[in-house]
Amino acid sequence: MRSLLALCMPATLAAATWTADLAASKTGSFTHAGLSFASSSALRVTWAAPNVAVHRFVVTAAEGRSTVQADAPGDATAFILENLKAGTQYIVRLRACLDAGCAEFLESDETATASTEEEYWRVQGTGDSYATADRLVPDGNVGSYAFRYGPWAGAALDGKIQLYYTPLQMEEKGIKIGEMVASTADSIEAASAFRGVSGYGLLRVCLPRPSPPGGPPPQPDPACAASRNVATGLALFQAVPLAPEAGGKVRLYFEAEGYDGRTRILSLDSQDGYLGRDFHAGAPTRCSTLADYSPGGGCEPQLVIGVDGDGERGNPNLRSARQFKIGYPTLESWLWNAAPGAFLWFTTEWPDRRCSEFGFNAAYAVWDGDRWTVQYQENGCPKILAGAQAPVPVHLGGARYKLYFNRHPRPGGPSDPQVAVKPMRLLYADPEYSGDPAVVDFEDWESLDDARRIRYLWPDGSPLDEDNESRLDDYMIFAPTPDPKRLIMYSNMSPRGPGVMPFIGSAVLVNP
Repeated sequence: MRSLLALCMPATLAAATWTADLAASKTGSFTHAGLSFASSSALRVTWAAPNVAVHRFVVTAAEGRSTVQADAPGDATAFILENLKAGTQYIVRLRACLDAGCAEFLESDETATASTEEEYWRVQGTGDSYATADRLVPDGNVGSYAFRYGPWAGAALDGKIQLYYTPLQMEEKGIKIGEMVASTADSIEAASAFRGVSGYGLLRVCLPRPSPPGGPPPQPDPACAASRNVATGLALFQAVPLAPEAGGKVRLYFEAEGYDGRTRILSLDSQDGYLGRDFHAGAPTRCSTLADYSPGGGCEPQLVIGVDGDGERGNPNLRSARQFKIGYPTLESWLWNAAPGAFLWFTTEWPDRRCSEFGFNAAYAVWDGDRWTVQYQENGCPKILAGAQAPVPVHLGGARYKLYFNRHPRPGGPSDPQVAVKPMRLLYADPEYSGDPAVVDFEDWESLDDARRIRYLWPDGSPLDEDNESRLDDYMIFAPTPDPKRLIMYSNMSPRGPGVMPFIGSAVLVNP
């Protein structure tokens, strides 16, 4: 028999092996409507132990761009490897460490290959249509964002979720606040029902003047066009609680169409701390007039990402900035400390096609501690995912994120969410792929060729077709309870039929 020293050769030479009978397979058992699904983020690895004492095993899974590694006890013959990418094939390797530092080790004689399950999401409600899906908030129309309060917000708010949304009623169009029906977010069900709180938030001003039946199209308000205000037609938004060292309040980022018809990203800070409902610096508790948003007004916003020609915070070759989401480590805390390294995805387009043939493109900006810096190519165009719309990142821990977005398959498709075919896709960021592993650069994200499909199920378990998948839009995805794997999606849902109003519904990840 060969000596143990001979078996455990240095890593610089060919490592000794053992017949491990290494195998990998799907794992987990998640059931919905009588159907079973494996985990989308884990694999089960099994092996036969070597005929020597083992201090610990090192299980490694690689998929081309990234590697996940975990330790298993020295007496183990099976292990669940977690934190993997959904719908991805992995090559699994195993090392038996014979000492604490793994200076002496054996390698499994063969590798194993297995793929994780794709993600399956279930629309909440009953039946097999949007007509019977649950409403997240009774008067919700489109657009939603929420965050979970922690101890940092005080005992009265700790454990609750605050919702921001656009309501149906014209007199409240803009950004309205929603509060939970349940007392605390201790379950998916508790995070699935809200009620509106009137009198706070932001109203959209300068709505087009209606015309009588048979008359001309609605006309813009001439007072607004003359104001040169950039914050009149506000639309989508994201509320970010700032850490005490960054202000100890809620910063509301929002997109708005201005006097010139171009959309920019702006921000406004709360006047009521972490309660995050009152954004008016004066006596009113709601921003509701053109004067409020104008220079010197109680709701004068800050320009975050401007367009070409805007001056200090303008960006060359950028015609608009909208449908955005900021990525920061929310699994560590919903409080953002405003330190450099956060990133922002936003949607943009070029009518003259100078930078993309697509009508929807996802561009990228990075926070440098003072401002959001749009990332550019050498040709002067922003770095983009061409054909990607409404990107939303989800934190996975450390500097790892995944990105959900609608993908338009070809240029020139319809932009109406009731018509466009734009099913959701999924990408991952590997921060060690380029540059600083603590910072997510544009190049750290997988390419569009790597985009994975997302599967959707109706409440009764039947699958959605691509047309119905495409009717999900302007969403956010987060873990509403302390369990980081239990994800919920708030999304616009658009039933078929002329004149049918979209509403805000929800879906739940079935197989984390």
